[in-house]
Amino acid sequence: MSIELPDWLRGTLLLGRDGAGNIIPILVDAAGQINVLLRGADALGNVRTVRVDNVGQLYAILRGAGGNDVSVDAAGNLAAILKGIDGLGNLRTLLVDAAGQAIMVPRGASGNYLDVDASGYLSAVLKGIYGGALHTIAVDVNGRIEAFLMDGADQWGQSLRIGMAELGARLSNLHTYDWRGSSLYSEDFSKGLPAAYILGSGVGWAVAIDPVYWRTGGYSLKLTGGSTLLTYASFWMRLGAPPSGKLGLQVEFAIDPDCQYFGIQLARDWGAFTRIGGMNLDMDTNNLEYLNAAYTFTHFQAKTVVVGPRIFHKMKLVFDFATGKYVRGLFDGTEYDMSAYTGYSVGAVGTDDVQAIFTILSRGANNDMAYVDNFTVTTNEP
Repeated sequence: MSIELPDWLRGTLLLGRDGAGNIIPILVDAAGQINVLLRGADALGNVRTVRVDNVGQLYAILRGAGGNDVSVDAAGNLAAILKGIDGLGNLRTLLVDAAGQAIMVPRGASGNYLDVDASGYLSAVLKGIYGGALHTIAVDVNGRIEAFLMDGADQWGQSLRIGMAELGARLSNLHTYDWRGSSLYSEDFSKGLPAAYILGSGVGWAVAIDPVYWRTGGYSLKLTGGSTLLTYASFWMRLGAPPSGKLGLQVEFAIDPDCQYFGIQLARDWGAFTRIGGMNLDMDTNNLEYLNAAYTFTHFQAKTVVVGPRIFHKMKLVFDFATGKYVRGLFDGTEYDMSAYTGYSVGAVGTDDVQAIFTILSRGANNDMAYVDNFTVTTNEP
């Protein structure tokens, strides 16, 4: 049927093709609106009409792969229950608190909970394994972990921690005999004779740098005792005193061809006293001696050594200036407990320094010699 339109109107007929290929006119309603019916295929391939509500809004029902609908409450909020798999493979509901915040309780593999304090801080005690047992890793007052380099057991069975400054000092081959104590001063005479007091008595006594017999640095300190009078030669160095009361003096020396004794001494003021500790190798009687409270040397250990300018021995003395007592002595491969011995004390002279002294006492009518290759003064001795 044809439709007559006024001359000022232009009409349009919309045509669409249906599923069978037929041309079908597209209709409009009484108000001239085009109506569209949406359809979709379901999971089985059936065509279903997409519905709207009574105000024309398109609505959707969300459904999971398990066939269960996702819930939306009366206010339109999507509700979701979160679940996690426990250690046995079971699903467990994840909880929230009254404010909707997720609750997490950390737990270790052993089943123990991690502790959170009232401020929300997680507390952790760190442990490390030593000898198959767990040991707590400590921190300082600021919460910083302290780390120290550790030596293996030294010659005396001691395992010691080392700070970086001490490690730098020990890179010198002078500090290779007894590693206990921190280096206060080391000298190998490779740069000449350091500032010190030079003392002696008798004909031919001398103190000088020698390039002939040495172990480190190319030089040694040659002490020549006098042949008359008091027959000695002595090197006496003064160093600024450290806070520690336990100090050590280590020396490497050779004797040529013999002597009455070669000895070392440490002295310093401590409180109202000047205290002195000393250790001698007595060649007349083949004994090690210590300086006692009466300022005389007393035998405490028999010791026979082979001497000669090419045979260097090592000796160390450790003295506690706070108590005025000895700690230990070392000679070559042997350590001696000297804690029962008391050193010399006298009224303080008011000097805040440490005195390291080396002395050779020559035999009468001889100019016996000692070659001091190096020495080290230590502090903070255990």
